[in-house]
Amino acid sequence: MGNTTNPTRWDARRRLEFIELAAFWRGWIQRSDLANEFGQSLPQASSDLQAYMEINPDGLHYDLNAKRYFGAADMELKLARIDLADAVAKFLGSEGKSLITGDKIASIDLPFRAIPPAVARDVFRAIAQSRALEINYLSINGNTEGWRWITPRAFAHDGYRWHVRAYCHRDEAYKDFVIGRMSKTRPPVEQEKPRFDDHDWNTWETIRLKPHSKLTDIQRRAIEQDFEMRRGAVTLKVRKSMKNYTLSYLRLIKPIGFPELLELGDNEPS
Repeated sequence: MGNTTNPTRWDARRRLEFIELAAFWRGWIQRSDLANEFGQSLPQASSDLQAYMEINPDGLHYDLNAKRYFGAADMELKLARIDLADAVAKFLGSEGKSLITGDKIASIDLPFRAIPPAVARDVFRAIAQSRALEINYLSINGNTEGWRWITPRAFAHDGYRWHVRAYCHRDEAYKDFVIGRMSKTRPPVEQEKPRFDDHDWNTWETIRLKPHSKLTDIQRRAIEQDFEMRRGAVTLKVRKSMKNYTLSYLRLIKPIGFPELLELGDNEPS
């Protein structure tokens, strides 16, 4: 039976997307790349390359001397989407299958935020099953440690660590609990639901950002380009309960010494 490629199959679609992304980002691809990535035969790799050229005839051209398929200078993606982070991980990563080798990536090394597996499981199940959970929590603000009942409603991530948005039965209020500060949990159970809903979670706000007024013209244009601003501003829609996390991530609630690059603009009607 000859080697054929059916683009509607999930496994074939993955290989075709790989061809497209390798040609777009690195500039070229050859049969051995597919064989190494997917453990397939060279004839099957040839079939995949031909199938992709049928989908995107202007995207690839074969160089007989180099024995490679090169991506066109104005190549358009037909199957995948442009994602720089994904391309860096896929083609410049440290794994042995990376197409481009060498020391080409640097990132900051942050402390590991530990979450005990049993705690993570119990919180997950409480959210999934809409149940209450008893946690032993170390509170920095309150400078206390102790057991309390919470009814988790959702996970929340602030860009650095995981929280759980939950109703605190002791304080009779909705709060954010850092999961890494839960030292112990007891299995989720059925319990009377909170008497009122979470207003801050259900309320959406619009944040309008613009370059800081103290920036020079070049600095302002750099910020506008970096954040893809339109008419000098960009808007974000966030949950009220996540607003301060968003502002902190954007350094609008910032450590002393950071340069001011953005400021809040007047909110537009939602």
